Amino acid sequence: MTKEQTKGLLDIINGAYGNFLMNREKNDVFNAWYEVLKNCDYELINKRVMQWILENKTPPTISDIYREDWRKKYDQPV
Repeated sequence: MTKEQTKGLLDIINGAYGNFLMNREKNDVFNAWYEVLKNCDYELINKRVMQWILENKTPPTISDIYREDWRKKYDQPV
């Protein structure tokens, strides 16, 4: 993801959840999210953000969006 894409997603989250920044500096929040997500696929992360907004009343954390379903790694077909 680019810095611009990360900023756009954070703007969407902030627009959807008035309490997203919780009195934190916007630049600090951006830097944290960008460091974690910079090597991620934008389309996948964007889809997760949109799904989160549709399903949750509280803003996501980075791990909510970045998460990988570890169960899929260990599920074996029967």
